[in-house]
Amino acid sequence: MNTRRTRSRATIFFSLFILLIVFLFTFVLVSSKQQDSHILSNSESSAITSLKNSSRELVDVTAIVDKEIISDRNSQYKTIEEAQQWLEANIVYERDPVLYGVEDFWAPCGLTNNLAAGDCEDYAICAAVLLADNIDRGYLVYLKSSDSKKAHVVFIYKVQEHWGINSNNQSEFRLPYFSTMQSALQDSLGEEYNDYVVYDYSKVDLIDGNDDLKQKLKRIEEHKLW
Repeated sequence: MNTRRTRSRATIFFSLFILLIVFLFTFVLVSSKQQDSHILSNSESSAITSLKNSSRELVDVTAIVDKEIISDRNSQYKTIEEAQQWLEANIVYERDPVLYGVEDFWAPCGLTNNLAAGDCEDYAICAAVLLADNIDRGYLVYLKSSDSKKAHVVFIYKVQEHWGINSNNQSEFRLPYFSTMQSALQDSLGEEYNDYVVYDYSKVDLIDGNDDLKQKLKRIEEHKLW
């Protein structure tokens, strides 16, 4: 009799255990489906939101492009300033009679770099070399005062439709903010000089050699500064 009761209890416990397992399995399965349904709902919601905001996203892309253009130009400005800083740090100003024993000598940049010295035209020539890949075009500009007792040379360049100036004199340095060559020269040098001559160096080797470059440059125009 006791044996039968024991077996009966064991059967009941086993049945309850099976029912519990079935219940747990069913609960997990239902929960998983509900979660999948919730994820799908979120995905659909994101798609609708994305569609509604498509025009706004287009504006954002345009803004990003504009920022990239500005960033490129700022990077270019940084390079121009770095060239000016390099010139000031690596070339000591010295007059031609001291360096070459002649009154006027436009030295190739390689020679100026080797001597670590030069005057205004040597700074200008090296600026043209340093910035060759960062500008649209450039020229060497020779300036003189009305009485011809004072003369000077700077490097002037055009980038993104604006003109700037590199010089051995920091006060004459100008970033490319000017719409014309004339306005850049007037702002930078107008108080000291009256006339200027523009030289094209495009077909001249500005780096190598020991010859005076002035006679090799092409004189293309001459103007009054004012």
